[in-house]
Amino acid sequence: MFNYQSSQNFLRHRRDERLHSFHHRLVIAVGAPFGLTQTVTQGSISATGRQDVGISDYEDFLQTDAAINPGNSGGPLVNALGQVVGVNSSIFSNTGGSIGMGFAIPIERALRVADELERVLREKSVLEERVAALTEHLRVFRERESAMNEALVAAQQLREEIEEVRASAAAERQRALAQAEVKASMASRRPPPASTNVSPTAASAASGTISTRR
Repeated sequence: MFNYQSSQNFLRHRRDERLHSFHHRLVIAVGAPFGLTQTVTQGSISATGRQDVGISDYEDFLQTDAAINPGNSGGPLVNALGQVVGVNSSIFSNTGGSIGMGFAIPIERALRVADELERVLREKSVLEERVAALTEHLRVFRERESAMNEALVAAQQLREEIEEVRASAAAERQRALAQAEVKASMASRRPPPASTNVSPTAASAASGTISTRR
């Protein structure tokens, strides 16, 4: 069993001590080359800080002669104390198989990258939560906006109906005033009724009574 806590304690040593302790240190490479799980190969650290290998832009590899084949990448490189000192990464080969020139990422660098990835994932999780919250706020805002637009449309329709009622009432009032004016005008144009003067004699004659003077 690999002691990862020991690996972290191992990183507390100064770099110069690490360089000396790595040289000719017995290591084993663990992996699943060609799908063969739990495969272990033995070798030693032959160089540290290996650069200009042409594998990546930034290179700081441990070189080992422990056999590393396709499928070993990502597996641990462990020293005799059970400390993980590196992560198997790649090989230098003209045939595609191991020729004793394997490279591993130093464990401190791998841990830094892992910590950075963990931090990025935490930030991503926080961002996803914020995006989800903003999405929910946006949904509520759109619902309220839609309800507000519907209310505005209803208010506009009500306003138009009120204007129609007002216009109809004004027109009815105008018609009533016009009819009143016409009636008043017609009443003013009628001639007054004729008056007749009837004498008492005629009145008496009409009533069949004849008055005589004595």
